[in-house]
Amino acid sequence: MLLVLALPLGAWCQLEKGSYLGTATAGLAFSTYKDLSSDDSYKSGNINFSINSGFGIFVINKLAIGPGFSINTGYSYSRDEENFEENKFYATSYSVALDPFVRYYFLSSGKFALFGQVSGMVGYGQTFNKFTVGNNPGTKITDDHFTFGGGLAAGFVYFINSNIGIETSLGYQYTGDQLKEQGSISRDRNGQLALNAGLSFYLGKCKKEEKEEKKEKEEKKE
Repeated sequence: MLLVLALPLGAWCQLEKGSYLGTATAGLAFSTYKDLSSDDSYKSGNINFSINSGFGIFVINKLAIGPGFSINTGYSYSRDEENFEENKFYATSYSVALDPFVRYYFLSSGKFALFGQVSGMVGYGQTFNKFTVGNNPGTKITDDHFTFGGGLAAGFVYFINSNIGIETSLGYQYTGDQLKEQGSISRDRNGQLALNAGLSFYLGKCKKEEKEEKKEKEEKKE
């Protein structure tokens, strides 16, 4: 603890009002479900991989807001037994989305900082489904979907230098889909744990540095 507190407080400059924040991360989200309320053996699960980017501005010290963009791919499955037949469902999907965010840094000390983030999401994608019942050949269906949702995350960043940080975060994502399939519309909801890791970028001069540069220019004029 004493070592951390003894490090130079460079992170304060990176998080000052007027500085800019850029992020580039990859994420993994997953969930599983098993129905214990009936005699039928129903199981399901899904896993999603995402590539995320964001650009924000610090509107006050340590608080950044801005737009984000993500590309998501997913795989899901479900299985149940009914009337001694096994039913299976598989689906792969993709989507692109806008992800506005608000991020606040706290406990910043030297080269380390923690942050909390709230984000929203709205996008479009497609899902490719395959159904099998017993030994019958599978049925394939493609549907379009409008996606929306949001998330909460807590993270940690290590500042390599004054402009670059390595960060990781763990959060909860809530997503809703409005599916259009063969002329009919259906809706579903899903919650997942999400783990993200990547880089963050900080642009902007410290107020202290700006004052020193201004002072130097004035001294040269004199």
